[in-house]
Amino acid sequence: MLYSGYSREEIFAEFPQYHFKVVNTKIFRCRNYLRRLFRQEGYSL
Repeated sequence: MLYSGYSREEIFAEFPQYHFKVVNTKIFRCRNYLRRLFRQEGYSL
């Protein structure tokens, strides 16, 4: 959803069943995973 341009607040509102810390953790882990994939492909971030 971040990739599509949603803000964190909009994502929190979309998933009210999850605590905001859970959503923040998921966002953090996804960004790290994406960063690792880019580095494997030769991009520097």
